[in-house]
Amino acid sequence: MVTGSAGILLLIITLFPGCAERERINPFDPGGKTQPLVTLELTPLSHAVRLEWELTQEIEGIQGFRLYRAVDSPENFVPLADFSPHQFSYTDTTVATGRWYFYRMTALGMGEESAPSSPRKVLLGPGTIWVLSNFNAFIKQVSYDLLHVQRTFHISFPPRSWSIVPGDSIIWVSYVEISRGISRISKNTGREERVLPGRFTFPQAVAHDPRTGRVFVLDMELEGDNPRIVTVQNRQVIREMFLSPPDRYFRMAYHPADQTLIVLGEQHCLIQPVGEIQTNPVTITFPDGFIGQGFALGQNGMYLLTALEEEAISRVFRVTSGGTVEDSLLLNGFYYAIARDEATDMLYLAEFRERANDLLVQLSSDGQRHWEAPDFIEILDIGINPVDHSVTVVDRFTDVLRTYDLNGRLITESIRLDGRVTLSHPSRVFIE
Repeated sequence: MVTGSAGILLLIITLFPGCAERERINPFDPGGKTQPLVTLELTPLSHAVRLEWELTQEIEGIQGFRLYRAVDSPENFVPLADFSPHQFSYTDTTVATGRWYFYRMTALGMGEESAPSSPRKVLLGPGTIWVLSNFNAFIKQVSYDLLHVQRTFHISFPPRSWSIVPGDSIIWVSYVEISRGISRISKNTGREERVLPGRFTFPQAVAHDPRTGRVFVLDMELEGDNPRIVTVQNRQVIREMFLSPPDRYFRMAYHPADQTLIVLGEQHCLIQPVGEIQTNPVTITFPDGFIGQGFALGQNGMYLLTALEEEAISRVFRVTSGGTVEDSLLLNGFYYAIARDEATDMLYLAEFRERANDLLVQLSSDGQRHWEAPDFIEILDIGINPVDHSVTVVDRFTDVLRTYDLNGRLITESIRLDGRVTLSHPSRVFIE
């Protein structure tokens, strides 16, 4: 007979058996309540995919890992390879560009297989994509599918503008807050070197010539008065040119073939020679009421976009390298950004719509409308991939980049399978 405290303990164990032995959860049970035991990350390479994984918790009895892959659709996962419990990386070389690959990983042990990791996807493609954030002060290199950040360069302050040239190892940025200067950032290391901090008043734009090492800064007073181009070489100011006629100039680019600067204002566009012999600029004055919106440079000139907002009409001028306006396209609608694929002779424009989201529009050089892509809040930049002629668009407020092929089909956007965006506050994009 059991009496006293021993009897009470036996009664408690009998009534509440869970107090004596907790329910054991099998971490390898795919139908259990445990979280996935493995997290998986992808890194796209030029012709392969690098996979790395790790355990989410310490467990006993693990016997290995199993990698699953699906092609084109996440609905058809099949086993790709098994790995020892000591291996945590793998490079998949059995991939091709232009196809989506989906991956997930499980842990093996106790004769069972765990629930799979969250799926990841990747699309390989050509080109190197750079993204600038005016808000978060970074430059990032992202993958073709816009889903993987390959390198991040943190810079001193939120930049006002940047200058990036295909094949050059340096990116230049300008700052209008705190520093009021310019910086050079190495594409190879991300190292930033600040140049002439505090020398400028309001460095609105920056451009550079890699062949000579000259850097051009569009500087002005805070209200846009006294616009001038300051030329810097070897970290010293070597020239300062005041711009005329007066205007609110806001954009600038260097045209290497002609050794000229294209300077865009609200009412004028200047083509300013910057060779050894200083000459007066060619001035293009816009029709009454039309405001400068942007330009797209080419080997033999540029396309210049202006718009009359009150009447919702736009005009695109085709300008030779010498500054002669050859002809123009009159377009119905208010367009506010432009890019051109010189190889295909296609124009890409951002169109504002009053009671709907904005559009990306593809036009031929004669103004024929080929296709449009909807649902943009405000298009901040348009980048052309010189290899496959796809076009990547930066959308404001949504923090999303989208890439379309030459026929207007959406290739990818910077939204992962879990709904998160790849980048925060992107503002500019450049593809080389």
